Amino acid sequence: MAVELHKQWFARLSDKEERDNEAEKLIAWCALNGFIVGVGNGDLRPAPVSMMPSLFPRDQFEEAKVLSPLFNQLYRNVADDSEWLCEHLKSVSREDPFTGRLFELYQQVLSEGHTKNIKLMINRSDYMLHPIEDNRFWLKQVEMNTISVSFCALTSKVPLLHRHLAELSGQDIPTSLLPASDSITKIPHALAEAWRLFGNPKAVIVFLVQIGEKNAFDQQWLQSVLWNTHHIKTVRMTLRDIEEKTTLTANRDLMLGDTPIAVAYFRAGYTPNDYPTEKEWEGRLKLERSTSVVCPTLAEHLSGAKKIQQELANPGEVERFCSPDEAVRIRKAFAGLHSFDERNFEKTVELALADPSKYVLKPQREGGGNNFYGDDLLAIVNQRKGLPAYILMEKLRPPVYSSVVYRHGQASVVETAIGELGTYATHLTHNGKTVINECVGYNLRTKSTAINDGGVVAGNAVLDSVIL
Repeated sequence: MAVELHKQWFARLSDKEERDNEAEKLIAWCALNGFIVGVGNGDLRPAPVSMMPSLFPRDQFEEAKVLSPLFNQLYRNVADDSEWLCEHLKSVSREDPFTGRLFELYQQVLSEGHTKNIKLMINRSDYMLHPIEDNRFWLKQVEMNTISVSFCALTSKVPLLHRHLAELSGQDIPTSLLPASDSITKIPHALAEAWRLFGNPKAVIVFLVQIGEKNAFDQQWLQSVLWNTHHIKTVRMTLRDIEEKTTLTANRDLMLGDTPIAVAYFRAGYTPNDYPTEKEWEGRLKLERSTSVVCPTLAEHLSGAKKIQQELANPGEVERFCSPDEAVRIRKAFAGLHSFDERNFEKTVELALADPSKYVLKPQREGGGNNFYGDDLLAIVNQRKGLPAYILMEKLRPPVYSSVVYRHGQASVVETAIGELGTYATHLTHNGKTVINECVGYNLRTKSTAINDGGVVAGNAVLDSVIL
């Protein structure tokens, strides 16, 4: 049924007049429902979005939901194992200045003995389908995002948009085929639970943001839910603001004037651009030293490094952190991952040079647009300098489908597209006991096969939903 619905939907929107009429309805819905992003100079427009859902196999969608709490607990355990984390970050910290500075702060906090009794992680595990035996596809993990996972609010609105457009055109889609995403309510719920555990009703939650943030409305939806549902006040601040406008008490409570900060939620801090001066680094250190719940801590941030993803794929490493049955299921989702450390350097270089089309060269960066492919990959590998700052990952080959998208103010047909599925998950512990560990929603990003980078804000990819 899903295949036939998708076929009919695409056929209808392939007609330009029909597509333009649908785009007018889409624009109105986006404006009325806050589905917008900034484009500079204070201007707003609908977030890049598909005009129809995309086919995704039901069994793999369900597998992603099952994997979500398993990966959550795996990365919780990794972040809590300081000895293992330090050992496996040493080489990349020497080669990559940004990771090195984060690692330096982490070691400083460890030496000072600062710990958090309330720990909150808001993660997104990203996957692509990849061919296995018998012409079947299986989920393979692209990366684990442990800091500033984006579009957790706006993406919840995409299934609602697609259902609205379908109903206006006379299509009836069963809920079982077009699943909802609850991240717009469940992520604020996890933040609110951390706030409650902090135990001060006068405290606020701080959203740590970038200056000139184009995706501010995705964040402000979460702030709105925190106020309207949980009656918790939020404040938007930069890392520089933390250093300049807050103080630490003798008990290490972080104060904004007379107001305690219960939770500091990062929607920034994942790129070197967010640390233009020493004040930003000092603000990060102040957060770590405080009693505030920091999402993520330096340990949790560093656990999401590509190097850690690669190290976990090595024999025996996942098994260190979870049960044998869980390890088998997690390992099935691993793609081929290769290290440029001293022991594997020549072998990995040889793999990359033999057929660069089979691989992606990935640095220790978040936020999109950082990976290298083809000739760019070759140029870096041939230099043979600084390679331990990267990992080499198997290039995944997801199934191709057709879509119709709205981006840059225009509706257009994408004849050959691929998708990347992300599952949002929250993990909260108090004094070592798990309070929350659950999958809270999903995100599908669709892009043309002609584009390597999948950034949504840049308009290279669009937010999408699945039809199962």
